[in-house]
Amino acid sequence: MPANVGANASARAELSSAYSGQVNGSRIAEVGALVGDPTRAQLLTLLLDGRASTVGELARASHVALSTASGHLTRLRRTRVGGYGLDQAHTLDQLASSFEVLPLAQAASAAFPGRQLTEDEARRLAHGGRLAASAGADATCATGAGTDVTGGGGAAAVTDPRTPTAAYAPDGTLIALLTEESGQARPLVVFA
Repeated sequence: MPANVGANASARAELSSAYSGQVNGSRIAEVGALVGDPTRAQLLTLLLDGRASTVGELARASHVALSTASGHLTRLRRTRVGGYGLDQAHTLDQLASSFEVLPLAQAASAAFPGRQLTEDEARRLAHGGRLAASAGADATCATGAGTDVTGGGGAAAVTDPRTPTAAYAPDGTLIALLTEESGQARPLVVFA
C-alpha cells in the first residue's frame, strides 16, 4: 500500500461509462463466482492474450477436457458484459444468414456520439491536429445531405468526457475518433 494511503482509507467506486446498470452486492457476487473458478479464470486469462483460439486449444492449454472447457465458456458467454445483454446476442448461424458489412461512418455513428466538422477542422484532424473542445456533441451524425447516417437517430449525447466522439467531415465522411482533455479534442485514431 502506498505510504500516503492510510490503512483505514476508503475509495470511491468509479463506474465505467460502458456499464449503465446498477452495481449491487448480488451482481458483484455473480461476477465473483464466475471468475473465481480456477478453470474459468485460466480460460479468461488465455482469451485476454488477443489471439483467436478454438475451444479445443483452450481446453488443452487449461489442462481440462473439451466438454469441461465448453461448459465453462457457455457459462461465461451467458453473462451480461457492459451495455450488451443476451437479448442482443446472435448465434453464428443468424450472423451468417444476415451478414452485412456496415460502412465505417454508420458503425461509428451507432457506437459513439458525433461531432460535425468544418472543412478546416476536417483537414486539421486528418493530419493528426487538435481542435478546441466542443461545447457538446451532436446527438446525431448527419451526412452532407442532412440525413442521419445511422438511419435511427445516432448515438446518445456525451455524458462522460472520456467517451470518444466520432468526427465527421461536412460530406459525412468519418474523419477520426476524438477524446477531449484539457480543453482540446485530440484524435484517438484517424480514418481519413
